[in-house]
Amino acid sequence: MSLDPAMLGWMSPDTESYIPPVELGSVMRSSGLGEVIESNHPDFSVGDRVMGMFGWQELAISTGKGVNKVDASLPADMLLSVF
Repeated sequence: MSLDPAMLGWMSPDTESYIPPVELGSVMRSSGLGEVIESNHPDFSVGDRVMGMFGWQELAISTGKGVNKVDASLPADMLLSVF
């Protein structure tokens, strides 16, 4: 998961912000790393290491849009720190 100073603003009730607030009880938006555990998508296989806007949660379901495969040999902290 990524941790960004903007997240504090996302938790405020400011409706004039550039992005809507994260509602109480909702998944905090953030970039994250994951491993494909089941797939019906032709571009992703079980075991692929991926990165995308998964938010702060243990499991995510995705259509594959905005998800990219990443090199499994690279450390997670490096992948989340380099843009």
